[in-house]
Amino acid sequence: MTMSHYTLTSIDTTGIQNYIFGSNALRENIGASQLVERAIGAWLREALPEPHNVAGDTINDKERIEDSEALRAEVIMRGGGNALILFREHSDAVETIKKLSRKLLCEAPGLEFAVAHLDFDWDKETLGGDAGVINTLAAAVNRRKQQRTPGAAVFSPAVLAECRATRQPAVDFDDKGKLIAAEIQAKLDPVLQTEAQRVFEELFESVIGDTYTFVRDVEELNVQGDRSHLAVVHADGNGIGQRFITLLDGFSAASENRTCLDALRVLSSKIASAGEQALRKMLARLERSFQDKQMDRYLSGLKQRDGKYIIPFRPLIFGGDDVTFVCDGPLGLGLAAIFLEEFERAAKDLPYGGAAHACAGVVIFKTHYPFSRAYDLCEELCTQTKVAMRGADLKGSGLDWHIAMSGISGEIAGIRQREYQFSDGDHLAMRPLSLRAPGIEQRWRNWQAFADLTKEFRRRDPNDPQYSVEDRTQDLPRSKVKALREALCGGGTASEQFMITANITLPDMLGGDDRLRQTGWAGKYCAYFDVIEALDFYLPIDRMEDR
Repeated sequence: MTMSHYTLTSIDTTGIQNYIFGSNALRENIGASQLVERAIGAWLREALPEPHNVAGDTINDKERIEDSEALRAEVIMRGGGNALILFREHSDAVETIKKLSRKLLCEAPGLEFAVAHLDFDWDKETLGGDAGVINTLAAAVNRRKQQRTPGAAVFSPAVLAECRATRQPAVDFDDKGKLIAAEIQAKLDPVLQTEAQRVFEELFESVIGDTYTFVRDVEELNVQGDRSHLAVVHADGNGIGQRFITLLDGFSAASENRTCLDALRVLSSKIASAGEQALRKMLARLERSFQDKQMDRYLSGLKQRDGKYIIPFRPLIFGGDDVTFVCDGPLGLGLAAIFLEEFERAAKDLPYGGAAHACAGVVIFKTHYPFSRAYDLCEELCTQTKVAMRGADLKGSGLDWHIAMSGISGEIAGIRQREYQFSDGDHLAMRPLSLRAPGIEQRWRNWQAFADLTKEFRRRDPNDPQYSVEDRTQDLPRSKVKALREALCGGGTASEQFMITANITLPDMLGGDDRLRQTGWAGKYCAYFDVIEALDFYLPIDRMEDR
């Protein structure tokens, strides 16, 4: 090969969600997340041939493979379980993957990745363009992912001890004396757990200071003992993939290969920065809300460790526009909305498309339900929101949620049809919602209207800390609200008659009209059912801020 022939390698860690959310033990989730980070971080760096352009956690974008004959590998991008690497020799690319594979087999059992290599002529073949090297490589990786066979089962003698979580042969005991397989043993490694804690505390140091720390166990997530609900929040950027397609389409000549790679780095870096900045700002606003007198009751329930308050929140997947975190159930909806708002602010000047937006799915569920099922439902909700936003021709962020009163079974479409939809097509739920006005189909189907309405219901409940009504005829105690919820299930006519009989005046709905207040319904959607259902599962954290 001439010196202008290189090998481009793409690494795509597969099944990250299942690997991370394989159990309801938060320490295992945290350990799995950190193993994914190690795989495309420290372990990849160790597997690369020397010299390369990675020092510690930093990629030196000034070291370029075409400028230095000594440089054997140049990492273009890495993050979120993926990496793109340029090698001088094909043999170096193959050897790197061999070393990385051995590392994962020994130290991260169960974590798998798909890889593809593509040799090309730097001076003659273009990286960009629809049929360029990068798109061709991406297609090859996708084929590998689709064609791969699941990890082979580990066979063992007829008499064996099974892991409590994976049902694989056990190799050790956890700290509670339960049998665990090698995969769980790796996730619970004390050094790994300490590393994960350090990484998060360094990332959020400006927020937590000496006052707060992060959760380590599920038990620390529940602030109020009488509420055993957690929340999983999954957010994903809108049209981010299209930005990369647009970027690549703009480079159709081999002479532009370096400019193309530089542009990929910039876009990828800006997206990752926006996601991390949004998480930090979200956490800062949560901490700021703790200073509000109305949060005193919640703050008094925060657990402590080593003299620090434990924030009931933990990010598990992040590093780009794809973000997933777990938190105390009542914080889920508020944190999701704040993350979307902060992501919009952080991503207002992204290349190749301008301001970026995102959608989120939130599932609030009891602690003993499988995390993996909650995450799958979050993804469905996020996808459904994106479809609804596009269908309404809205460019912005949106969110949807599900509160699992009992179990979680079936896909979200079936759940909505079974629990929230009448035979004539009318919907008790107004979800999904756009983040800001205008709402989806109706002006009032947006988060701001929902949040304002929940605040008004609380303001009119004599037993709520936010109660502030001078005219007692406006009171809406929880008993009346519960009866109102049942009336709304009967449709507009039934709910209107109930409100007349019970002498109830509904609070104003932002973007609604008098008819909406009289019946609780507008067209095929109920505006008040979601609010009432969420009152016990939504803690207002912070008001939306001006963009």
